[in-house]
Amino acid sequence: QAMRYKSSDWLRILAELPYSETLHRIASVLLTSVIWSSLVMVFHLYVHPIPTVQYTGPELLKSAMGYLLVFRTNAAYNRFWEGRRIWQKIVDQSRTISRYCVLYKDTIGPSRCVHILRLVRAFCLSLKQHVSTYSDRDTLLIASLLTEDERDRFFRWGACRPLFIAQALEDVLHDTPDIGIYTGDDRLRLLDLARDMA
Repeated sequence: QAMRYKSSDWLRILAELPYSETLHRIASVLLTSVIWSSLVMVFHLYVHPIPTVQYTGPELLKSAMGYLLVFRTNAAYNRFWEGRRIWQKIVDQSRTISRYCVLYKDTIGPSRCVHILRLVRAFCLSLKQHVSTYSDRDTLLIASLLTEDERDRFFRWGACRPLFIAQALEDVLHDTPDIGIYTGDDRLRLLDLARDMA
């Protein structure tokens, strides 16, 4: 659950500003803008005054800029909720796969169950890395969840590592034999969940 902010948190948030990931990402653009604005101001004050602009141009642009900002805000909000909806679907399907696995643990074997659970966890971590930023800590954690063969192929894999892990998960689910109460229907259900998750 994401943390909900209150208006009383403003002082704490202000104190945490130097550690903000967003600020670190936009720092170069922000610094360039500040330096450029300062140079224009120094030029205007000490070298040659820049002619003043009539207010009719900016006045005409106000409403258009307002509509543009509202449109961009709505588009960003829609993208955020679309991503949130997709992530919730992945969470639900990974939980369902995990529940199935624990339900049939005695039938399919504890080692295979642990392997499937580790692949589900590795998939979620690698997807998080794929859509945000890579961190060595997460990469090492993902590598620790994979078997040695999977780890070697994971690091050789190209662009979409979550897809590799989803394929490895499908392979493990596909190779699980029909034993006792675990039937082909259960395997197909799990494979459908893994494909939808990817």
